[in-house]
Amino acid sequence: MKCDELKAEPMIINEDYTALYYPKESVDAAITELKRKLEDAKATAYAESVDAGMRERRLKRALWISRAERAKEKQQLFHFSLGYEKLCIDGFYDPYSGRRELSPKQWIKAFNKVEVKLLKKAEEYK
Repeated sequence: MKCDELKAEPMIINEDYTALYYPKESVDAAITELKRKLEDAKATAYAESVDAGMRERRLKRALWISRAERAKEKQQLFHFSLGYEKLCIDGFYDPYSGRRELSPKQWIKAFNKVEVKLLKKAEEYK
């Protein structure tokens, strides 16, 4: 590297005093080399940040798709419980807690809406 090769040369100012200086050509060459290295480092950092951004987009898309698949699994779970529902006027009545819950059909509709929203969100990261 040219920066490491720089050597100071003595310069006589008067009879009692000498100073060290660096020749202009070698300093200019070292500066040019450092500028080139800086540009290379900037280009590398930019490429790495673009790669990281693309990787992050893929991961976010995969996350939203997996959430949508989970909502689809919940829908299928409630499809199996359609035959066992005990409906009251507003929905499913839980005899143990005494609360009215959503019926399996209502849960299926709710998870269907959730799945559609999650898939739309996943398309934002395509």
